[in-house]
Amino acid sequence: MFACGSINREGWVPGWAAERKRAEIESALKQVGVGHRWVDRDSNKQGDEIRPAKHGSVLGRSLVAAGAPVGDKTADTVVGLPDWLDEAPPSVRASFAELLVAERGAARPGKATLAIQANRSRQYFEDVRELLEDVTGQPVTASDAGVTISADAVRALGLA
Repeated sequence: MFACGSINREGWVPGWAAERKRAEIESALKQVGVGHRWVDRDSNKQGDEIRPAKHGSVLGRSLVAAGAPVGDKTADTVVGLPDWLDEAPPSVRASFAELLVAERGAARPGKATLAIQANRSRQYFEDVRELLEDVTGQPVTASDAGVTISADAVRALGLA
């Protein structure tokens, strides 16, 4: 939900507009027993989405209970990463970090670094920096405007 997903306020059904990690999201939906379906948009205003094929509102409510935001993601609704992530196994933290950077990291012209910029709180950017530094062992910087992921951290995540 923090990388490329959202949960509708009406109906609590989650959806993902993944570009690079579609297969991983589809696999995760299969593993939790809800399957997946595609919502193809006729308009360029919204991207195509992966949604649960069944039990969508149950999955959405479960994700909210695990700390996912509902509705539009802004600096007011996304104030940090979920607390459970601090105690998650290293493999879960690494998968979370890789998905976040793969889906949200934007290339900078002429640079091997990536940047995550969004309307989020400073605490969210600090949480992302801390997670990425812990997972990669490489430098990452946070500011009020976003997170800059060093080329070494991008390589450590296997994304370069």
